Amino acid sequence: MRFEARSGRATPSEDATGVRFTPAFRRRLESFTTRLELLRRRREGAGNTTLAGGGQEWIDLRPYRDGDDLRDLDWSLLARSDRPFVRVHRREAAERWAICVDTSASMGVGMPGKLQCAAEVAAAWLSVGLRSGAEIELLWLESGTVRARRFVRGTELSDGLNVLESLRAGGERGAAALLAEPRLAECGRHVVLGDLLDLEPRQLLAWRHRVQDVVVGQWLAQREWGRGLSGARRWRDPETGDEFEVRTDGAVLVRYEEELARLLERWRTVCGRHRVRFGCFEAGLPFEDAAHELFGI
Repeated sequence: MRFEARSGRATPSEDATGVRFTPAFRRRLESFTTRLELLRRRREGAGNTTLAGGGQEWIDLRPYRDGDDLRDLDWSLLARSDRPFVRVHRREAAERWAICVDTSASMGVGMPGKLQCAAEVAAAWLSVGLRSGAEIELLWLESGTVRARRFVRGTELSDGLNVLESLRAGGERGAAALLAEPRLAECGRHVVLGDLLDLEPRQLLAWRHRVQDVVVGQWLAQREWGRGLSGARRWRDPETGDEFEVRTDGAVLVRYEEELARLLERWRTVCGRHRVRFGCFEAGLPFEDAAHELFGI
């Protein structure tokens, strides 16, 4: 699942490890956000739940930050631990979204790269979230370290797009490392975007009991679906650089496709059972199609 077929040396124009948002994409993003905003308003007018959620049920604790309402301070915990914590209400958590973008080396496989596709959908979530009043925590990996950037105003969308354009596919750590980040506990919606090659469904659901909404988008390159791989091929693990040659035809391809089908079915089954919105897409699919499915519209 982690390997890519190589038929020759890539040219600079074929580099799929980065992200680029063209002016045409930015116009499409604005159009998509506007359409979704209109749909959200119609649903709210009909009495349905907003994109950012609602409710005042207390669901968690987080460290005190300057400006927090002292009425939410847990005084008993302060007395026991000498550290200030405030209660997180369901509405507050729901209005904080975590968008986790996998930047492991395998995300640079194929053309267009999977990272480009995931970043485009991340841009859609960022744009829609900021317009609906959510506070967005964008998380990614850089040199093996989890990085994060918080966005709270609609005017910060351009900054968010710049951050997404700075991402590069590289390293062995992926979505699993992002989901282990403690700050996710403060967010009521988790949006996980990547190829999920280092992740099992049970890891994804570690926070599910206290998260209002989990959304998962998975991208596979065309070759990872088993297409166009017959015959002798030289394969390379993008995360270690190891290369070897193997024939990928006949029984080998059949077994690969069967294993892939079982893996995707496991994701669909587990996510369906736990009310996690899940979509698996081929890299190159227009971002609007993937975003519509992941937004559930």
